[in-house]
Amino acid sequence: MIIYFVSKFSIKEHKSESYSLSIPLLVLPASSILLLYAVSHALHNFDLEQKYIYLLIISMVLLLFSNIAVFGVYEFTLKTQRHNMKLEYERQKEKSTAEYYDLLNEQNENSKIVMHDIKRHLNAIKSIAKDKSVTEYIDDFIEDFSINKSVDYCNNPMVNSIVNRYKSFCDKFGVKMNIDIRSADFSFMSEPDITALLDNLLENAVEAAQNTENGFIDFSAFVRKNKYLSIQLTNSVKNIVAVKNNRIASSKKSDAIHGTGLKSIKRVVKKYDGEINMKFNEDDMTFTSNIVFEIRR
Repeated sequence: MIIYFVSKFSIKEHKSESYSLSIPLLVLPASSILLLYAVSHALHNFDLEQKYIYLLIISMVLLLFSNIAVFGVYEFTLKTQRHNMKLEYERQKEKSTAEYYDLLNEQNENSKIVMHDIKRHLNAIKSIAKDKSVTEYIDDFIEDFSINKSVDYCNNPMVNSIVNRYKSFCDKFGVKMNIDIRSADFSFMSEPDITALLDNLLENAVEAAQNTENGFIDFSAFVRKNKYLSIQLTNSVKNIVAVKNNRIASSKKSDAIHGTGLKSIKRVVKKYDGEINMKFNEDDMTFTSNIVFEIRR
């Protein structure tokens, strides 16, 4: 008990544990110690009948196990609280990320409207301009805008926002990203779940691929048999990734996917009764995630 409380009330624990739960528990072992001392004193100083001695010994043993049981429940409660807090944090993070993509998509739509009007005005100016350099400047401006504007990869605005964001990262880091999600159907998923799934998949893929020479990402999603959504993401990796039973061995060098991100992905897969399969190919140093959902109509 003494060792237990030394560990519980160390400086490290003070930073993470709540006194409201820990301090009242001091009463139990303190009371138990006093009772054990009293019983021990009685056994040594009083001539008791054998049956009372047995009863006292049994009571001491039961008291000891009661202490162990109480602290076991206490530890379990703390672990449950930490787990729930972590889940709540992840949900809030996913919700915030989804709201960010909603805002980003709204801004993109507004930008498209504004730029569409600007292009119309510029074309009008070009039609009446007599200076060739002016018309060439307008043509260059319109061409640059056409190259840099966001792309609609599928019919889901949230998915487009996420993919466009990571496509821009790939362009920035020199990672080749191939995208084919034209026939993908994410309509059965909520926006926070779409964000949790794709944002984590693509974030880890970009982080892994940018650390490789000639880094690349192949991202595809399509509907099979008008019933299943199949998602496949393959990216280059620098280090060997140990995968067993869809679990990635913990390693500082393992850059395929982060633990927290994987938990979020698996949560979404489980929620929609999907299946996930991850594999590492040492021959070409690639990591692939295959996910299949049955589309809920």
